[in-house]
Amino acid sequence: MELYPAEIGFRKQLVNSTSTNSDRTKRKRKLRTIVEAKPADSASELDLVRFLFAVRGPAAARKELVARIEAGGEVFPYQIALADLDFAQAMSRTASNYCGI
Repeated sequence: MELYPAEIGFRKQLVNSTSTNSDRTKRKRKLRTIVEAKPADSASELDLVRFLFAVRGPAAARKELVARIEAGGEVFPYQIALADLDFAQAMSRTASNYCGI
């Protein structure tokens, strides 16, 4: 990473290699650092959203997506991700209703 500081791929590999580490705060911080390094890289931001969804739940992922959309710029990937999330949550609630959960 020190030889190629602008190469986001190296940073992502580092984050993924620490995915077994239970220190979620550290991993979230690393993901945010990647996002800050290349704010126009929607793939990195969506990596963060997926992490938040897995660790903190759909509300945290939704909050991150809404904040990114409100920040402006190229928001289409985040709008699609938010629509997917909302759709999945609605379907999940519907499925729970069928199962009596």
